[in-house]
Amino acid sequence: LISDPAADPHAFQSSPTDAVTLKNAKLAVYNGGGYDDFFAKLVQESGQGVPTIVTFDLSGKKAGTNEHVWYDLATVKKVADKVAEQLGTAAPDKKDTFAANAKAFDAKLDGLITEAKSIGEAKPGATVVVTEPVPVYLLETAGVKDVTPEEFSEAIEEETDPPATAVAQTTDLVKNRQVAALVNNEQTETPVTKQIKDFAAAVDALGEPVSKVAEVVTAK
Repeated sequence: LISDPAADPHAFQSSPTDAVTLKNAKLAVYNGGGYDDFFAKLVQESGQGVPTIVTFDLSGKKAGTNEHVWYDLATVKKVADKVAEQLGTAAPDKKDTFAANAKAFDAKLDGLITEAKSIGEAKPGATVVVTEPVPVYLLETAGVKDVTPEEFSEAIEEETDPPATAVAQTTDLVKNRQVAALVNNEQTETPVTKQIKDFAAAVDALGEPVSKVAEVVTAK
């Protein structure tokens, strides 16, 4: 439902058109875990008869933990398998095709997991700063440690201004080249995160790259 890469799922407001789309769906998949509460509400109001898959619930992670589970490749595999199962129920004549597609997709994800792990194996002890804790699960898979000050991460996640001390600590990590990279959520940029991103970009030539992540992929 969200096609604008600049939209924030936390604050997204659904429309009557979205309600009709959901009501006519054979299957609904959403994040859960407090990330896209608008959709949970939409399911309750307009899609009670539609089978749903709640990604956060499938992940098995505890309530209140990082909700960005689409960056957890093991969870993505669980979702793919569950989607194949549900679609097979909706269209039994294509059940084998759905299962085969999920198996092929899972194999590709296994390749990505192996590739991610190789990063940490090649650079043991590597650390990064993230402007928002979106890719934390992927970093964990890669064996790369997020050393962003907790007060900074919490403030950005809650859409408030980080304490000056946390901003200074985060900036120093970049300035003093104590991290291998800055991982920037380009979707929800704030003046503070932009300042740190621009600073990191300025020292990119010194070997401290800026990696981009996002929460919404533009529909193609």
